[in-house]
Amino acid sequence: MVEQQLQDIKTAFLATLINDGGDDAKWKAYCTGSLKTELTLLVKYSAMDKQWLCGQLSYVDFMAYEMLDGMRAHYTNVDRCRTFTQYCERFEALPAIKAYRSSSEFTSGQ
Repeated sequence: MVEQQLQDIKTAFLATLINDGGDDAKWKAYCTGSLKTELTLLVKYSAMDKQWLCGQLSYVDFMAYEMLDGMRAHYTNVDRCRTFTQYCERFEALPAIKAYRSSSEFTSGQ
């Protein structure tokens, strides 16, 4: 269920980003309306703030991190939401992820 919710959020986010026609008002309305609601529900129903990253990693963990990390470039409120910041920090601090991110193989998209 979380996987599909993440995919729906990402699809809507990218569609709005691409199709807003440079209209800041449309973008702000989406970010403060639909997106804010979707992210709030994601935290509420996924236990992202407590249970994620407590055991074996799954592809859903990677999906969530990739989506939230990518959103940071366009939606500054992701960094303001402590739950998402903590999730990204926990993910980046995992030994295998930390080692990869500090290796020469890692290239940041930012």
